[in-house]
Amino acid sequence: MVDALAMKAHSQLEMREAMSQAEAVMRSRRHLRPREPNDFALETADEVLDFWAKISRVLFVALRAWWRSRWSWAAS
Repeated sequence: MVDALAMKAHSQLEMREAMSQAEAVMRSRRHLRPREPNDFALETADEVLDFWAKISRVLFVALRAWWRSRWSWAAS
């Protein structure tokens, strides 16, 4: 089973075409009918980087709050 597939395109037009072809292959391999939703995700590098940036911000805020609460408890 393939968990990830990396492709490189030289332009936005090529990227859209490559993603369209990848989607068609994945749908065929998974025997999805035309009206069935995809049971897989296609993501660009920009989308993955944006996702990690959001998670990093949440973790930073959560860890900072945890550290402050721990520090104030230890100081008491």
